Amino acid sequence: MLTLYRRHLKACGQTDRYYRRCKCPVWVEGTKDDGEYIRHTLKLTSWERAEEKKRELEAGTASGLPVVPTPLTKEVTVREATAKFLAECEARNLSEATSRKYRLLAKLINAFSNSRFPHLRDFSVERIRDFRKSWKDGPRAAGKKLERLRAFFKFCVENQWIEVSPVASLKAPLVKDKPTMPFTREEMARILEHAGSSLAFILTLRYTGMRISDAAMLRADSVNGNRVFLYTQKTGVPVHVPVPDSLTNLLAGIKPVGGYLFLRGESTRLDTCTDLWRRQLAKVFKAGEIKGGHPHRFRDTFAVELLQSGVPIEHVSILLGHSSIKVTERHYAPWVKTRQDMLEEEVRRTWEQQKPRLVKA
Repeated sequence: MLTLYRRHLKACGQTDRYYRRCKCPVWVEGTKDDGEYIRHTLKLTSWERAEEKKRELEAGTASGLPVVPTPLTKEVTVREATAKFLAECEARNLSEATSRKYRLLAKLINAFSNSRFPHLRDFSVERIRDFRKSWKDGPRAAGKKLERLRAFFKFCVENQWIEVSPVASLKAPLVKDKPTMPFTREEMARILEHAGSSLAFILTLRYTGMRISDAAMLRADSVNGNRVFLYTQKTGVPVHVPVPDSLTNLLAGIKPVGGYLFLRGESTRLDTCTDLWRRQLAKVFKAGEIKGGHPHRFRDTFAVELLQSGVPIEHVSILLGHSSIKVTERHYAPWVKTRQDMLEEEVRRTWEQQKPRLVKA
């Protein structure tokens, strides 16, 4: 007996595999009269046309359709699935930061499943919701983690370990963007006053706009006089940023360790080096009584100073290394001086158009 069902696309949002009104691909599964087990796509979206194909298959008149091998009787465990997924991530040559986040996700999945439901098919929608409730992330971080979870279960569906992703019906949390808050001049003065041996690192964050992870692994050969190499654009054009003489002198006086300027300890692992600098900066913020002190605010200070000086947001986006100017606008649009000046001028222009009129009583 053969059965039709749909494998819903991500954009569809449906979870009922027998739903007929969408346009997702129709698959057939079951055993034919001769005992042959089949499961394959019909390459159709019309349920009515799929019914005709099914009848042809049952009658033995259809041919030329790709047959998917019978699924393995051994169920795939969660640990096996996460291990193969991490191997796939490694084969894709992802960045260390991205790979580290996938490794953390795999660790959380394995810890959550443990011995209670060790098999992949045991992950129902309800259990996935319980898994998400266990996260201690903010809305934005939880949304990113949900994207990585979707990627994992998509990998499982593509390998035919499960038929439908249990994450398909989950919606991302609502994120309310908070305004970017750079350091004030008074805060920067207190930070520099208590910087101590971290002065060169702090000034590098402030005057290059680097993320803390990039600055922590800054190589000595990335500094050329009073210019610091940031990255290479997709067009092959390198992007540099000039730095003040005070920072140039500090960087020139640092003895590189293994080719790195700010390496702390012996480890060259990105997460280890970054965490060590986070702890060091936390001590500086505490000593300077900086409320809400965070390394990323140095990057915000760099961007806002440029925008308020009249630098076009397109140029600031290039220096920050954003993938799109939309990312820059989402975070820094309120600080664009030229845009604010244009808005004020448009408002003033309306004053000239509105002339007072005498109205008879």
